[in-house]
Amino acid sequence: EGTLYPSDYTGIYDRRKFLQSGGFDPQLSNHFWQKVDWGTRVRLWGERICCAPYKIEYRAELPIEDVSYEDSYRWFYLKNLALRFNGESGELSWFRFPSFLLRSAWVPWKAFRIFRQVRQWVSEHKFRFKMDSRRLVELWGEEE
Repeated sequence: EGTLYPSDYTGIYDRRKFLQSGGFDPQLSNHFWQKVDWGTRVRLWGERICCAPYKIEYRAELPIEDVSYEDSYRWFYLKNLALRFNGESGELSWFRFPSFLLRSAWVPWKAFRIFRQVRQWVSEHKFRFKMDSRRLVELWGEEE
């Protein structure tokens, strides 16, 4: 069964593929968004995360994950949801900046700096993208 979320970072990872994917992004300080970012990126780049039923027993109470929409979410949004796949590569168009600025709650120069930084990252990895988030949703659950 496919997933976008490696629960508690638990898994058996193919080291080579994990390193090629860039691993978990240290720019994202929120662990929830860090895991979702990696899982989504892997899918958008044409790979899969498979999960099997398993049981982990914790000896203490599990910490509650912070799923709030803060800075880590904004990075995740730009890197995974805002970009579009044009059939050959992924791209983060400057046309998406005004709506990002309005929704980011950041001062304009910070929003511009982060947008430009993520746009550069997308450009560096543009040919690794095999789809965008819209296509991922359309294909979710289908066997490949």
